[in-house]
Amino acid sequence: MGEYTLHGFTKYVMPTIETNIRLFLCISPIGVIFHHDYNAMQYLNADRCAACVAEHPGLISGVKVRMGSETIRHEGLEPLRLASLAARKGGVPMMVHVGGNPPYLKDMEPYFEKGDIITHVFNGRGGDVWNPDGTPSEALQKLIDRGVWLDVGHGSSSFDFDVFERAARYPLPRFLMGTDLHQSSVKKLVRNMAVLLSKLYGCGVSLEDILYGVTTGPATALGLTDWCRLSTIQNATLFRIVDHTETYEDCQGNSRTFHKAFSTEAVILNGEYRKTAAIL
Repeated sequence: MGEYTLHGFTKYVMPTIETNIRLFLCISPIGVIFHHDYNAMQYLNADRCAACVAEHPGLISGVKVRMGSETIRHEGLEPLRLASLAARKGGVPMMVHVGGNPPYLKDMEPYFEKGDIITHVFNGRGGDVWNPDGTPSEALQKLIDRGVWLDVGHGSSSFDFDVFERAARYPLPRFLMGTDLHQSSVKKLVRNMAVLLSKLYGCGVSLEDILYGVTTGPATALGLTDWCRLSTIQNATLFRIVDHTETYEDCQGNSRTFHKAFSTEAVILNGEYRKTAAIL
């Protein structure tokens, strides 16, 4: 959501949410409107966006901008420039959606700073994030060396088994494991966090790296402190790895069959233990 829609969210939606949440504020003040975020470029304003971030320090953790041929038309790099400026003014990280080309990562790379996030990094739409052999492109390697976070951001169109498996043959920095769960991906390709973790585990990601990707990594990227005390756990999701055979699809029509899966068993919410029906 953006600065124009945030008030409606905090007034009508937040009271219905039981879990603790953090938001990224879209540089588009109307938020994500399918693929038309930037129809009214004259309303994008870095100062206003940064002011909105400052007004909600316990809620907004960063600035989001969508950059890909599915969203960008004649706007070029201007939304990215404004998002980067707003993030620096607000003292928060910037999250950049990458997709089809243009725009190209080599042109976007100068706008990133340490601590920013590049999401949908294993999508199969753009051709300039990874080299054909699976090694990072020159632009992506610059971002990795700079300390930019990589995020899965699976969603309904942004994860490709082939891209991920080629990249995973080489040493990768630990990455974030965002589901990009929304009205389309919740119906089929992602469904829930357990399904995403089952896919990554089946592709060979270690349990240690999975735990990092959904706990310490996101907490560090979001600047959360004192988020976990093992002596008195206040908030957690409890998973069990079970024997379960399922064929999973990615977003490009590829499929893989795995025989282990993450099952959601319970949650601890603000100190209260809540058993759930097993969710695969």
